[in-house]
Amino acid sequence: MCALGPRFMPVKLSALTARKILEFDLYQEMGKKPRLYKSKNFPLLSIDIRSLEHRGYDTLYVPVLQKLELIRSMSQGLPKVLNDESIPISTKLAMLNQISESILSDVMKDPTSQAAISLAVGQCEHHISFAMFGGDAQKSMLTQKHEASFPVAHAMTVSNLSILLGLKCGIESAKELHALGVGALLHEIGKTVIDKDYYLRPKNRLQMKNNRLNKYPEIGIDLLKEMNCVPIDSLAAIAEHQERLDGSGYPQNLKEINISLAGRIVAICDTYDEALHSPLFNAKPTPFKVLMKMRGEQNKFDEKVLISFIQMLGAGLSN
Repeated sequence: MCALGPRFMPVKLSALTARKILEFDLYQEMGKKPRLYKSKNFPLLSIDIRSLEHRGYDTLYVPVLQKLELIRSMSQGLPKVLNDESIPISTKLAMLNQISESILSDVMKDPTSQAAISLAVGQCEHHISFAMFGGDAQKSMLTQKHEASFPVAHAMTVSNLSILLGLKCGIESAKELHALGVGALLHEIGKTVIDKDYYLRPKNRLQMKNNRLNKYPEIGIDLLKEMNCVPIDSLAAIAEHQERLDGSGYPQNLKEINISLAGRIVAICDTYDEALHSPLFNAKPTPFKVLMKMRGEQNKFDEKVLISFIQMLGAGLSN
């Protein structure tokens, strides 16, 4: 619960950057009551931020009704933050994740919101930029822990793992990586279209044999095509992440060469993270056990891509 009640949302001072014009109102907590600090359409200066830090403030508040403006503004300010060498990698990733988690929470609440989907597509570009910084940035993406609810954390983890695995598999184009990352980020959007409470009722996830639920990749594709705000090359990952090389997957029972590289990558990243973190399972297996199980199912997953995935995890988690 926000300290100022449900009408406000907290924003870390470290997540705010100086800007000529604010698109939202900023409040301080004064005796558990909101006090207007800066109105929108006024500038937020570097000296303002330093003064607040000096006085011990680490959090300000924005009206919930202005959440979209806040998130859009924070996302637009990310390139400056990401390219600032004086800011630690951990701080950059924390800001990146805070914004992404907020955007994805809105997507999960309303998967038909074109505004939320568009923000998610744009935000994924910042994850690509961050990954392109190399070693330390990539390791931090690999080992990060999300505090968000499972569907949000799962979407972000699968997207980041897919981007990193795409790089390891030789995808160097930022455009191709972005398409892969977006597809991984939105890979399960069809589930919330079918059942908006899907993630709130874990037992329902046992009913995967339900024909309609097995169509969720296609339902997600249809929804995103109508919106026309997702890269066309992202759709393959969404459509194919439940397909398996031996034809045992769904929804189209595709085999081998009929499954794209993007589909093969997201299938591996999705299966791995689902096995480790899904609330469906009471006993959580270790990463080693999950990987060994997947390794024993070579006929289902692309062997070269899976080996690259195992090597990537091994290098990231052991350094």
